[in-house]
Amino acid sequence: MKTLVTILVILMTFNVNSQSGYKLYSKVWLFDYNNKEALVQPIDGSVYFRYDYINYVNSQIDTNKIKSYLLESFNEFRNDYGVCSVVENGQLTIESQKYSKKLVKKYCHDKITKGGECICKLPIITFTLIKKTDGDFNKLVAECIFDTFVSSNAHMDILLDDEYKQFGFGFTVENSTVHIVIRGI
Repeated sequence: MKTLVTILVILMTFNVNSQSGYKLYSKVWLFDYNNKEALVQPIDGSVYFRYDYINYVNSQIDTNKIKSYLLESFNEFRNDYGVCSVVENGQLTIESQKYSKKLVKKYCHDKITKGGECICKLPIITFTLIKKTDGDFNKLVAECIFDTFVSSNAHMDILLDDEYKQFGFGFTVENSTVHIVIRGI
């Protein structure tokens, strides 16, 4: 039963109506646009999510390393779309980190008064697409975080907005799920 629920959650999470015309620049996955839905698939055409690889993923995931890569990965992401680099705002990161922990219990946008906010949650199983030979596991996880927003114009508008010069990042792993908050001002 648990496996069935996991499969349903993954399908609901990644079979989303595509609202975006943005190209996905990912080293790990691609969107297969079928019937106007964006389906996440491995970039190399291999087997879909590998349940036999979950122990490896859990042993490799290091939240502190991932957090240390977020600004670098975000600026690389923005650069892929021809947008200038930004800086990290310490206060925004503290607020985003606190809110990422709240997402575990209640998944909804915060009532922020200025700037923009992107939230998402990713099942850990999605990172089974990262192979040992792909490079630094935690760096690739940091890069994948931003890839998740490509199918949404509203999120991409925030992430690529030249008016936002400072960003904060929140990242919490709980219940086999990564909860992400990105805020810009």
